[in-house]
Formats: sequence, structure tokens, C-alpha cells
Amino acid sequence: MFSGLLYCADCGAKLYFCTCKSYKDDSQNHFVCSNYKSNTGSCKIHYIREQVLYRIVLETIRQTLSYVRMFRKDFKLEMLAQDEESRKAELAGKQKALSGAKKRMEDLDRIIQHIYEDNVLGRVTDEQYRMLAGDYTVEQKALEEQIPEKEARLEKLKAASANVNTFVEKAKQYTAIDELTPELLRLFIQRIEVGERTEKYSRSSHQSIRIVYRDIGTVDSAMEQGEAQPRIAPPLSEVFQLPA
Repeated sequence: MFSGLLYCADCGAKLYFCTCKSYKDDSQNHFVCSNYKSNTGSCKIHYIREQVLYRIVLETIRQTLSYVRMFRKDFKLEMLAQDEESRKAELAGKQKALSGAKKRMEDLDRIIQHIYEDNVLGRVTDEQYRMLAGDYTVEQKALEEQIPEKEARLEKLKAASANVNTFVEKAKQYTAIDELTPELLRLFIQRIEVGERTEKYSRSSHQSIRIVYRDIGTVDSAMEQGEAQPRIAPPLSEVFQLPA
């Protein structure tokens, strides 16, 4: 059920699911970083047992949705007020970058037109024209691909309020969660980032788990979890951030 949701907190690669056939039950089924290959890969193991991950995610979702249902108004205000200045700065930065890209597109159109006219009038050789026009055309094509992405990102930032409301409405529909299902995970979670243990192979060492929720973004302070006894998460008002 966690397929496509688990990522390494260090290298960003997906985590692989591994089964232990030597055990009669599935208690030792686990996930490891796909860039870890018996100490020959480019990353550490980031090992976490499936049962432990299941328990952590289930408890975290329960806490999250319970808080949202109980304090809907406060939750919305906290989410929208959090890092407001930085979001304003990001919004202004994205708007400036978009305007700059569009202006550069207009400049490139004029430049290409001018060197074409210079070529026709004999001021620029055919070889020079091909080189200059080729470089400017490549830049123009790159900008054509970037502008829609910049516009989409700008709209996403502007839609922060709508995203929070969407999450709240979904949370209201789930008053009791007894178990995790693939549908439930994909409804509320965008990705889960698994960190490396502070002490390799130790069941009592701490491990960071960062959950990125759909619509509202990441958990700011990754919750440190022990293998045997997960620690209660900090107040949700302190750990939520809007999407980056």
C-alpha cells in the first residue's frame, strides 16, 4: 500500500520493498533505499520495517485529522498565517521570474528577426546566422517549456487558502480510522521521507519520518520515532507548513 509514496530523506530515491521469506509471518518485511546496494551504492540503507511504518503513519494521520476536526478555524488561520512573509516574498519572486521569462521571449523574437534581416542584407554571413539563430532558438524553446511551469507554480501559491479548505473538508469525512488502506493513503498523503537511523541496526535508536500531506504540504519538524514506542507528535500547530 506504500508503493510510490516512500522516498529517501537524503538522496531522494524511492524505497524498495523487501520480503523475508525465512520468517513464517511478514513481521520482518521492510523498506530500504533503492540507492543502497550492500554498501556499494551511493546512499545508506534507510531501513524501516513495514509494520513500524504502518503504525507510525496510522497514528500520525489519526492525530492530524482529529486536530483539524476539533480546531477547524484555528487550523485554517494557523496554516494561512504561517510563514506569511516568506510566502509573500516567494509569490513576488515567482511573479518577477515569470514576467522576466515572458519579456525575454519578446526580446528573443526581436533579436532573431534582426539577425535574419542582417543576413538578408549581407551584414551577417550564412554561417554566422545559423550559429546565432540556433543559440537563440534553443534558449527560446527552453523558455517556452519553463513559462507554463512558472505559471502553474504561481497559481498554486495563490490557491493556498483553497488547498487548506480542501484538506479540512476531507478531514471532516473521516471521524474514525481503524486501519490504513491504499485509497486513504493517497487521499491524504503525497509522499513519506524516511531518514537514516542515528545508530545502524539499533531498534532503540531514533529515526526521522517526514510526511508530506496533500493540499497542505510538509510536516516542518520531522517526528523522531523509535522502533518500539513511537513518540507522540508535537502540536500540529507547530509542525505544519504550506507547500514549498
